[in-house]
Amino acid sequence: MFLPRVLSRIRHLRMAWCALIAAMLWAVLWYVAPREAVTVLYKVTMLLTAAVVFYWVDRLLFPYARPEGYLADEWRDRIDANVWPPDIEDFPVVVESRTLFAVACLRRTVLMAVGVLAMGQAL
Repeated sequence: MFLPRVLSRIRHLRMAWCALIAAMLWAVLWYVAPREAVTVLYKVTMLLTAAVVFYWVDRLLFPYARPEGYLADEWRDRIDANVWPPDIEDFPVVVESRTLFAVACLRRTVLMAVGVLAMGQAL
């Protein structure tokens, strides 16, 4: 197919297939029950907004403990170079900081999940 090749070249469109499937399902919902489609769109927008807000809360509360700070190399250079040797990790973590890296990733995940769950309960 032509579309997968085009989407694989655009690295900034993460989860484009999921977004496309979600848009098609929402269009079906709009056709079947237009009043409910607006409510679903509102609730999904609020949940996504909560995820973004709590991501930034994590960045503001822990400016020196970001997960990318524990990587051995600058991750942007690796992506720009587009070099992926098969014998090493894609983004190696400093050996002494593996636990801190895992904790920073879990902290960000838990904070965002709590925010999304809180917003979901509020709706």
